[in-house]
Order: sequence, then C-alpha cells, then structure tokens
Amino acid sequence: MNDNRIMLLVVFLIAFVSAPLFGQITGSNGSGENIQIVIDMLTVLFLLVGVYIALDLNKIMKGGELASSWGWLSGAVIIFALIKVIEVGAMAGFWPVSQLLISISHFAVGLFLMFGFFKQRKILG
Repeated sequence: MNDNRIMLLVVFLIAFVSAPLFGQITGSNGSGENIQIVIDMLTVLFLLVGVYIALDLNKIMKGGELASSWGWLSGAVIIFALIKVIEVGAMAGFWPVSQLLISISHFAVGLFLMFGFFKQRKILG
C-alpha cells in the first residue's frame, strides 16, 4: 500500500512540475499550437497513469508465464511516456531534442510492443 502512495505522489509531482509549461507558450502561431500542447499534456497524464498500471500489473504477474510479456509491454509504455515528456519539454523550449532521438525511441517502443505481443501469442497460442 505504501508503494501505491509513493507512485501516486510521483505522478502528482510530475503533473505539478509540468503545469508551468502552459505559461511559456506564445500565442503567435494561433490556437492550434495551444490545443496541441493541451492534447500532449493529457497524453502525458494518461501515459503516466498507464505506467503506474503497467508497473502494478508487472508486480502482480511476477513469476507467472505471462510475466515476461508484460515486462516488455510495461517497458514500451514507460519508454513512450518518457518520449512524450521529452517532446513536451522540447515544445516548451526547455531543451532542444533531435528528431533522430525521437525516431529511435519510437523504434524501441515498437520493438518492445512486438516482443511483448509475440511472447503473449506464443504462451497463449
């Protein structure tokens, strides 16, 4: 139970720290960019909730036959959440991000998803 509280605290802390991103957006490009930032922030929120659920599922599945596949799927969710946080930070102007880094990270997410689904199919099929 204490582990759940720590994860919830981390999620709220990340959400609190990322809230000032909205204050750094200039309205010169129109409202389209603002809508994109809002959608990206909601995506980050949902991904962080997904990371929490993935880690919880991985802990529940520990030792079972599906544990390795859930480990791959959890890794994909975690990498994708980190990518989105990096992209939102770059969009806000905190740091420059190379498109190559984003592409390689998306490749890693796809690879992790493929391995996770392949292992589940192998076990269940």
